[in-house]
Amino acid sequence: MNIKSSIKSTCLYVLLIFTVFALLLREANPHDIFAAVSRANIAVLTAALALMILAVSCEGFNLKKLLKVLHHERSLRECMRYAFAGHYFTSVTPGASGGQPAQLYYMSKDGIPAGSASVALLMYNMSYHIGIIGIYAAALAFRWHLVGEMVGAFRALLIAGLAIHALLLLFFLALIFRPGMIASLGRFLTNVFAKIRFIKHPDKIENSLLSYVEHYRESAEYIKNNLSIFLRIQPITFLQVAIIFSVPYFIFNAFGLSGFNILDLIALQGSVIIIADAVPTPGGVGISEAAISTVYAQVFGSAFILPSVILCRLIGYYLPVAISGIMTVTLASK
Repeated sequence: MNIKSSIKSTCLYVLLIFTVFALLLREANPHDIFAAVSRANIAVLTAALALMILAVSCEGFNLKKLLKVLHHERSLRECMRYAFAGHYFTSVTPGASGGQPAQLYYMSKDGIPAGSASVALLMYNMSYHIGIIGIYAAALAFRWHLVGEMVGAFRALLIAGLAIHALLLLFFLALIFRPGMIASLGRFLTNVFAKIRFIKHPDKIENSLLSYVEHYRESAEYIKNNLSIFLRIQPITFLQVAIIFSVPYFIFNAFGLSGFNILDLIALQGSVIIIADAVPTPGGVGISEAAISTVYAQVFGSAFILPSVILCRLIGYYLPVAISGIMTVTLASK
């Protein structure tokens, strides 16, 4: 992994956070915000943060199961490192582009072949997108009127985000059932980059690609013959997604508010997350805060909307990202 690139991505991520919050708070009274936050139930907020760390850990549990199926059993500590590294680098890089390369790096260091590691990550990502779409669709079925009323100007981004999740799921399914697509796509891109002289040794890249695809094909074939693995990992993924979607409900209760139930807030938070996924900023910084301010305006009211934006992002994203970075370094050093 490129350490300099990681540091730059982290610095950009932090700068974006400070910029967004400076814009959010430019006309706010810090005393009023502090007074509102100080009224929140600390025990409830702590429970929400603990559950978010559990949500990140769910990926580690699932990767352990998947690697075992692929005959590359690893310790839970190692699998947790893959999960925390993925969460951290996904969050601090544009378009969530750094997560899987970081996970592949740690897996290769532990002796897991690239093909098997890629299939395990592919299976987990399929499961995650099924979880997002499944839980959001279930909540939306009962709360579509509420979502339609609350999302306002973000409706187009919500539709775009849903389309992205659906297309990614279809793409992952195609890779499992048509692994030759990787070879064809790789050859095509290699030829394109060679023609524009973006790469100097296309033959070496193509040979490496063919070796990678052959191992990927074997692993994918094994997965196809053992699709029951989804029955073992999907409940954990559903739990992970449900926790992520429930964070605003804990904050709502921490403020002692009433008038909305957990299904309402799961539907609304699912909308916020899907809206943010349509815009490729690191960690959804900027678009998430804007979406929360709009979608939850009637839920938290004018007195609590800014404190809720701060707490939703701190507990639902920024603190778990910081903890993931710390855990990645800590687990890697042992």
